[in-house]
Amino acid sequence: MRKIFSLFFGLLVCLSFVHADLILEENFNYPVGDLEQTTDGVEPGKWMVSMKSDDAKGTSPQVADKQLTYPGYVASGKGKVAVLDAAVGANSDSQRISVYYTDTLGARDTTDMYAAMIVSPLSAANTSGRDFLVWEGSVTSSSVRGRVFLKKNGTKLQMGISKNSSSPTSEWSEDLEPNTPVLLVFKYEYHPGGSNDSVKLFINPNPTSSEAANACLVSETDVTSKTDIIVRGIGLRQRGTGAEIGGLRIATTWEEALGMAADGLNVESTNPAQNAFVEASLKTVQVTFNKPVSAGSGKATLNDEEVQSTIDGATVCFNVDLAEETDYTLAIPAGAFVADGKENPAISLSFTTKNPNVYISEYFRYEAGTALEGQGGWVLSTQTANQGGTSPLVGDTTLCYATYGGSAQGQVLALDSIAQGISGDSNRTTVLPFTSSKLGVGDTVYTAMMVNMRYNPSTSGKSFFGYIKQGASDGANTTLRGIVSAMIQHDTIWYGIVKKEGEVVWSAPQPKDSTALLVVRYINRSTSSSSDADEFALYVNPDLSKTESENGNLLQVATDNAANGGADLQAIAFRQMRTMAFVGGIRVAKTWKDALAYTAPDEPESGDPDPDDPNTGEGLNTTVNSLQAKLIICQGQLLIITPHGTYTPMGQKVE
Repeated sequence: MRKIFSLFFGLLVCLSFVHADLILEENFNYPVGDLEQTTDGVEPGKWMVSMKSDDAKGTSPQVADKQLTYPGYVASGKGKVAVLDAAVGANSDSQRISVYYTDTLGARDTTDMYAAMIVSPLSAANTSGRDFLVWEGSVTSSSVRGRVFLKKNGTKLQMGISKNSSSPTSEWSEDLEPNTPVLLVFKYEYHPGGSNDSVKLFINPNPTSSEAANACLVSETDVTSKTDIIVRGIGLRQRGTGAEIGGLRIATTWEEALGMAADGLNVESTNPAQNAFVEASLKTVQVTFNKPVSAGSGKATLNDEEVQSTIDGATVCFNVDLAEETDYTLAIPAGAFVADGKENPAISLSFTTKNPNVYISEYFRYEAGTALEGQGGWVLSTQTANQGGTSPLVGDTTLCYATYGGSAQGQVLALDSIAQGISGDSNRTTVLPFTSSKLGVGDTVYTAMMVNMRYNPSTSGKSFFGYIKQGASDGANTTLRGIVSAMIQHDTIWYGIVKKEGEVVWSAPQPKDSTALLVVRYINRSTSSSSDADEFALYVNPDLSKTESENGNLLQVATDNAANGGADLQAIAFRQMRTMAFVGGIRVAKTWKDALAYTAPDEPESGDPDPDDPNTGEGLNTTVNSLQAKLIICQGQLLIITPHGTYTPMGQKVE
């Protein structure tokens, strides 16, 4: 067997000299069936079962006649795929690693190694994660250093990495869609000295830009306790994970792994970086090439709309006009720019204005009059006692609150009505999860919303909002926490907060027909599912130009925070309890600032009249004409929004 390995690996080493940086291009061009095959019944195939007995169980990954594609990647759409079966390795007695050995001589003990590939994640066994891709450091046993994990996160999947641990030691990636190809670059990074090498994972990098221009998911910060390896090969692990893998390229440089020609016209950097979050106020996207360029043929597009550009040496500036909470892709066709007779490859740069600190921005942009449940992730409570009545509706109404980021956006959730919630048979709770992962101890969630309470028959108050941990089908763990209630007496309304039960802490009185901005704060103090420590508080009509602490005079803290449980709450919920109300512009975020998305009004230009000055006569009309004003309809009333405030057509300011 040792002789076979020597001949086999000697051949691989000789072949590697043909292209010094590219170690392997593997497109799985084998007969459909087992990936671990023999070439002639005697010599081993390229993919072999692990030498470690604990990882030599189960069955081989399968070769399937299918191609995976990723825009701009050199191995896109080539060959076939290797398929990992989630049923194999679900138990330890069937786990298996299939290894492609690429070196036995140790010539690369001071060299970084890169493995690029297209992966379509299919399924994961659990929420803690199992590794499916590893760097191998031995051809006689097993010395894994560098693992990529996949876990389920609700209906989504996430990836993480570690240097050696059997569980991930990095942060998890953003959610990935099952059955959707992603481009991975998995790096083993050499550092001089001992026990200090590290691993990095790049998810959906720009395949035509440099390593420095792409963000990575990094392994644990302390790698000194984990011994290093000389990379001998790469392994696909079946450990309760389902995935399809294609277009595998292993190299000693980023450029070779991604197929970027050394003398070609490639992207050196981008601003923003690939998959970055940017503010919607961004006006220019910059792409910098490795050489000064001139215009070629073809036009760049942003979300399929043509964009104009200017060239400054090697940097091209694209003019953009971005909207809030939107994903963008800048597509630059091949040959749009040229340098020294070389054309750029097709470039796809993705970024987003969706703030990573914002869990939810719900503006109810659905068909008016339709049931809310079943749209946008809204679902009926799993608690039988709260499944009566009918779904809240999408209302054709817009709510406004000056300088609030959710103001004058979309439509509303309409809580209905006189008929619902009168008895237990008609109680109903509608739920929207904001995260599928448990919050960390000390994590804070803010839910901001505009509320216009139209009817509430109880002078003692009716609850309509709360946080919830949506339980299983038997209704477990579905009790609301951080409950917000409304109480109406004559033409006055109060909003109150209670953790679960006990005395409600009420706000100062508000005019009944006004739209209020509520901010409900939830601090997770949980150390276990039975913890009583979670905290809730409410702000009513805060001053958005001020910080949370500066609004401390409005803080209403639930009096029963020290009791009544509440661990691991992961959703917001609305109750129909014989209450009629409009709720709009819901923003759930990790910080006060991101929940409120405050927009400061523009300073009036010199000579502009003060719309609040009664002596200006036609001041309002002049202001509307000289400034950018917006006309909207709120609760059936025409309103004019200016940087100075909101007004009726008659010039009356709406507070």
